[in-house]
Amino acid sequence: MALPIYTPRTPVHDSHYTTYTEKSYGRAYDAVHPVQSPAGTVRGKMLKTAIFHNMAQELRTLSLIFDDARPSREDLQEVSDALAVMSNLEELTIMGLPSPDLDGWILRRCSFALRRFCSNLSLSSKDVQSFLGRQSDIIELGSTSSLRSSRGNSPNMAPYDPLPLKLLPNLTHLDCPAPVLLSILLASPPMRPITHLRADFTGVKSLEESEALACLSLFNTTIENLSIRRAVGGNHISPASGSVVGLSTADFVERFAERRRWTSLKFLEFLDGPFDATVVSGMQQAISTHFPNLHTLIWAPSGGVPGDGRRQTMAPTDIAATFMMFCPSLSTLILLEGAGDDDECKHVSYTRSRGQFAKVVRHEPGEIEGLWRHKW
Repeated sequence: MALPIYTPRTPVHDSHYTTYTEKSYGRAYDAVHPVQSPAGTVRGKMLKTAIFHNMAQELRTLSLIFDDARPSREDLQEVSDALAVMSNLEELTIMGLPSPDLDGWILRRCSFALRRFCSNLSLSSKDVQSFLGRQSDIIELGSTSSLRSSRGNSPNMAPYDPLPLKLLPNLTHLDCPAPVLLSILLASPPMRPITHLRADFTGVKSLEESEALACLSLFNTTIENLSIRRAVGGNHISPASGSVVGLSTADFVERFAERRRWTSLKFLEFLDGPFDATVVSGMQQAISTHFPNLHTLIWAPSGGVPGDGRRQTMAPTDIAATFMMFCPSLSTLILLEGAGDDDECKHVSYTRSRGQFAKVVRHEPGEIEGLWRHKW
């Protein structure tokens, strides 16, 4: 299991770091693995101690990631007990819970007021919806689940339940599977003030894809930063399969832009399928037409753009020149480039300078992730 990280806004102790090992408690690792903070490293059993309870009052940010160990009911009870004493928490991430539809009970006794919540818990869970109903201050939500209808599939009913408008009324930042957009727009009235959106279309089938793209088009007046995930890891799905990856990137943009002008959009990111040089012209035309104020574009095809320019008709510098020439508002283009078969892909920035572009920097892994959340 990855390390759960507890991060106080201010140090818990003024003294030097202290390390508490499992030997201090006569017990090996718990499923709730070490806690790290400026006060040191704490093993799972520390969740029950007075030291931890005192520390918990100072915590502002908490991440619990269960990625390679299945927590038992007793482990989750310890997590629930710990959450119950964290009255000042503002950011909470819980990922890897084994039963997303059922494990929401760990949130029942929470008294904190969050601004950011990320989880693999089901948004359809009554416990999760009850928790969100008490969290009116949340401005950022990250979810891996959709609100698939509990009534089953029916030709006369939407396949997803609405996300009740009383939940998350102040939401501005959303990271979710694309079908969640359907649930947002099924609510009445449908809109929330979302300005920063990452929508994951990976694996979305044809009908849901079309509906989600239609919903996305309705956010054209509010969205400032938009990140689209379509396919990762080099997986290519043919158009015949009905998957969204069957659409070229240019056609995808045209589909959700829907002849609208997204005047608020400043940042656009595509985590895309395999690179195809033939879509560059269509992409720049769609972007220059629909996004007149866009100044940052990130294009990250799976596997990257071949950096030597020999395996496709356009080298990365040619792509940058095309976008800079035909998209006058664009100031920065970031491409995911592959230098060679054995080299890792890296993001490379191109910026406009005196009407031309200049290659700026090769970014390290992780530098680009999360830029969609920023204010531009």
